[in-house]
Amino acid sequence: MRNMKKQENFLKVTLTALFKSLKKSRQTLDDNNYQVGDWPEGPTGNSGDTDSSKVLEIRSALSSVLENFALFCDLVLFFPDYVQARMKLKTFSGEKSADPAAETIDTDTPSTIIKWAVMVANIDQFLFSEQDRERTNLALQQLKLIPRADDFVNPNSKEFKVEKLMKDLEKDKTKKVGKTFEKSQAKKNKEKFEQKRKLTKNSRNKNEL
Repeated sequence: MRNMKKQENFLKVTLTALFKSLKKSRQTLDDNNYQVGDWPEGPTGNSGDTDSSKVLEIRSALSSVLENFALFCDLVLFFPDYVQARMKLKTFSGEKSADPAAETIDTDTPSTIIKWAVMVANIDQFLFSEQDRERTNLALQQLKLIPRADDFVNPNSKEFKVEKLMKDLEKDKTKKVGKTFEKSQAKKNKEKFEQKRKLTKNSRNKNEL
């Protein structure tokens, strides 16, 4: 129980920091008029160059988005139920904001910031390895941000565990029914055998008389 509480606190702190970092990156990219899907090209050698600083700032923000999004995908796959519950909250921390108006700000909801990160991550453009694409695809299926494949399964989800439990119970029930049927059939066969044996014995006795 104590370990579960520690794990929950760790996930809460991690996700809150992750959401806030994504929001900060979004603000940086918006301030620099970043167009989703473009990797900023330009001079980066002269630290005093305004264009150079802008390119570096955008690249840094994009890298932060990709790193945080990759971490988020891992958390979704390993702790799906907790993460999905956090996605439904109105604030990053899950606590009410001191400013009631902030509750209605779209960019302050975990769901919205993650959907934005999905768009920025631009799977084909930035996620080069097959493993990255597969992980992201599975995470998005878990969140139902894209349609789930017919054979989609996440063994860490409560949904899967309940479904597996029901199937196991059904199997046990089928086995028990099967065993009961076998016992019943064995009993009937034994009774038939005894009946036949008695009839044969009576027939022999009559013939002897």
